[in-house]
Amino acid sequence: MTDSIILRRIGLNLFFPVAGCSAAAMVMAAIFISLVARADGLVPLAIAFGFFLPAFVLFSVFAWMAWRGCIILHTDRIVKFNGFWSRTILRSDIRGGRKSGDGSVLRIVSRDGRVMILLLKLLKDDETAAGWFDEFDDLDALDFHAAMDRVSQDERLGSTPEKRVARILCLRRLSGPLYWSTFVVFMWALIWPRPFLWAWVALASLPVIAVVLDVLTRGGVRYDYRFGPNDARPTLVLQFFLPGLALPGMVFYRWNILDLQELLAYAGVLGSVAALALAVRSESLRRHLWPTVLCAAMLFGYAAGLMSGIDVLFDRAAPARFPVHVLGVRQSDHFDYVRVGPWGPRSTPDEVRIPGHLIHPLRRGDRVCVYLSAGRLDFRWYGLGDC
Repeated sequence: MTDSIILRRIGLNLFFPVAGCSAAAMVMAAIFISLVARADGLVPLAIAFGFFLPAFVLFSVFAWMAWRGCIILHTDRIVKFNGFWSRTILRSDIRGGRKSGDGSVLRIVSRDGRVMILLLKLLKDDETAAGWFDEFDDLDALDFHAAMDRVSQDERLGSTPEKRVARILCLRRLSGPLYWSTFVVFMWALIWPRPFLWAWVALASLPVIAVVLDVLTRGGVRYDYRFGPNDARPTLVLQFFLPGLALPGMVFYRWNILDLQELLAYAGVLGSVAALALAVRSESLRRHLWPTVLCAAMLFGYAAGLMSGIDVLFDRAAPARFPVHVLGVRQSDHFDYVRVGPWGPRSTPDEVRIPGHLIHPLRRGDRVCVYLSAGRLDFRWYGLGDC
């Protein structure tokens, strides 16, 4: 290659940054105009300029960088120009490249650790530019082969190196469908959990599936969030993260737990014990503090949602009924708050939260009943209904 190759983002690659900058500038301009229209003196005018001018300059600079930025491939070096200044990596200093998970970005890594990001779309229509990178190592592939070598030497995963590698490859094939299934179940439980019991059971079973796979493969999965090729074993952290977020929200949104503090205390103990058990099985969790802390937080949420769900959904005891009078109704977001007089363990007026809007509007002085259930796990919960 004798001539330089200039790779520039064009067409739709520029649409979103420029459109975003324009929209943000228009919003700031609207704020500026509204403030100026109401201005009476220099202080409001200065505030208006304080809103508009810095944002307009910032978005203009970003749009210029998006428009003028380019990659220049020379025979002996690669130069990235962002519209104002350039960075250079000599070809002899390039150690290799890494691709993003979706295959849209190439990260060029130098021997001293510097990284230069290049959109792979720019190489698709230029064979000469694509050939410029052919001689460099694929660092992801090298790391993956090294990780598979470590897997083949792990005696926990099988009796022979071939069986160990085959087991990990099988798990990697399963991790993709399991990932998407987890996301689908999460969206089902979040948007339309009907029937509620099945949505709750499906979400609660995801961490159990991950643990079962780990036990059956004798440590073939990971529980940390460090995605990448440095460890060939698939990570199933999503099977803990999403239920830890959605499971308690499903139950606490629908029902009122009277003994909530006691339930959370037990959930904290259960989550800590489960996190400790996973750390014993997972080498990556033992080596890194933050993944362990995050895992404990996820398991705390999961334990709270699991225990509260079992307590409410499988409670077969007849609830105690307490007739009360409505003292007021308040609506906020997705809840109706009905203020009622003293009942059962409440010696003062109390506010009962009900999801959604009331089908039969209640008025001050109406007579309703609070139903208090003992709970399958002895954590009392209650709701409001007709008498």
